[in-house]
Amino acid sequence: MDLDGVVLGVYRYMALRACENLLNFKEEFMLRFITGDMFELEDADILINTISCKGDNGVGLSKQFRDKYPKNFETYMNSEKEIGKVVVTEENGKKIVNFPTKYEEDGSSDYDYIEKGLKHFYDYLLMHPKDTVVIPPLGCGAGGLNTQKVLNLIMDYLVDNNSGLLKNKIYLINFLEEFK
Repeated sequence: MDLDGVVLGVYRYMALRACENLLNFKEEFMLRFITGDMFELEDADILINTISCKGDNGVGLSKQFRDKYPKNFETYMNSEKEIGKVVVTEENGKKIVNFPTKYEEDGSSDYDYIEKGLKHFYDYLLMHPKDTVVIPPLGCGAGGLNTQKVLNLIMDYLVDNNSGLLKNKIYLINFLEEFK
C-alpha cells in the first residue's frame, strides 16, 4: 500500500475544508481517521456492515455483525437486496447500514458497487445530519479491493461533492492500518 497516497488524500481533504471554512463559515462535518474496534465506539450512531447481496455472513466484518446483531442479519435476509442500495436496521441503539460490496460471499467486491452504495448512503446521511458514522475499508478485506482506491471514492462522494451539506461526524476506521 502507498502511504504517500494516503497522506496526499488527507492533505487534499484538509485543504478543501480550510477553503470552505474561509468561504462559507458553515458548520462543517468532521472526518477522522481512527484505528480500533468499531463496536467499541460509544458515540457511534451508525455502523457500516459490508455484506454481500446474498447476505452470506461467514467471514470478516459481516460475520462479526451477524454475531453481535442477529436481528440485523434476519432483517437483511428478508429485505429486498440490490447493489447500490443500503439496507438500514436498528438494534441495541445502533443504526446498522448493510452496504453490499459484492454479490456473493465468495466473490470479489467491485468498485462500481462501492460507488453506487456511496451515492445511496450520501442521501441517507442527508436525512440524519446529527448521526456519527463509522466507515470501515469497504470491500477491502475478503472482497480484495485496494484501500487507497476505496478511500478515494469515499473522499469523492462524501467529502469533495459534499458542498457543505453533510453535518455528520464520520470516522474512517482502520484505513491507515493498511498503509503501515
